[in-house]
Amino acid sequence: MYKSAAIRDTQLSLKFNESLWRLSWVTFVFLPLTFVSGFFGMNVDLFTDNPSIGWYFLAAVVLLITVLGGVMIFRKASLIKAGRARKKSEAHMV
Repeated sequence: MYKSAAIRDTQLSLKFNESLWRLSWVTFVFLPLTFVSGFFGMNVDLFTDNPSIGWYFLAAVVLLITVLGGVMIFRKASLIKAGRARKKSEAHMV
């Protein structure tokens, strides 16, 4: 009886870890872009000259390239593939 509860708890823990792994990657992608839109949306003295919308797109593109570069580096280092390997190991456990 205790073994079945331990197995169930382990399976729930693996599912929870997978959800947090996905949430981390979504945050990794969207947090820098949210920062840029929040920064350019502030009404501060820095923007009294009303800079053109081109500066927003320039900053957004630079951060997007940085994020995509980070994803490529993590993929090359096999850190992203670890999530896919976890799915395969879960399938063998069930």
